[in-house]
Amino acid sequence: MAGSGAIHAGKIQQGHLLPRPIAGGALLHPVVLAAIALLVFNDHFLKAAWPGPITGKISDFAGLVFFPLFLQALCQLALAITGRDSAPTRSQIAAAVVAVGVVFAATKLWPEANGAVSHVMGAMQWLVGQVIGIRSPGPVPVEMARDATDLVALPSLILAYALGRPR
Repeated sequence: MAGSGAIHAGKIQQGHLLPRPIAGGALLHPVVLAAIALLVFNDHFLKAAWPGPITGKISDFAGLVFFPLFLQALCQLALAITGRDSAPTRSQIAAAVVAVGVVFAATKLWPEANGAVSHVMGAMQWLVGQVIGIRSPGPVPVEMARDATDLVALPSLILAYALGRPR
């Protein structure tokens, strides 16, 4: 492979020491940043202006790109904090993609899972609000539609895997 120009984090290629990736670095990819922006804009503006199946699906597609990479970033951050190698691995992103896919499908098909995830998401939103200075009396469950047709968004997980796998 000499002279191929292949990039391997933390290794010397063509006489240059390449930087190690930062924990959660995949979240900075332009596609992921666009998915986050689309998710926020859709959930806070488009759904209010044009409620319906299209705006619901937009959130599903964008969320399924973002959430596996967010889980992978949390894993990398935990490894970095404990002093272990935090470079991305195929097993990290594969586990995150499977976990998000299973939870997503469960929330769309099973009422109990939908309720549980609605409460967890509400608690997470409340916690983030507390950290950034938005005060509220307590967590409020997030409204999540239980709609089997939303499973059409599952192929977005392929993009999440492609963006999160090590290069």
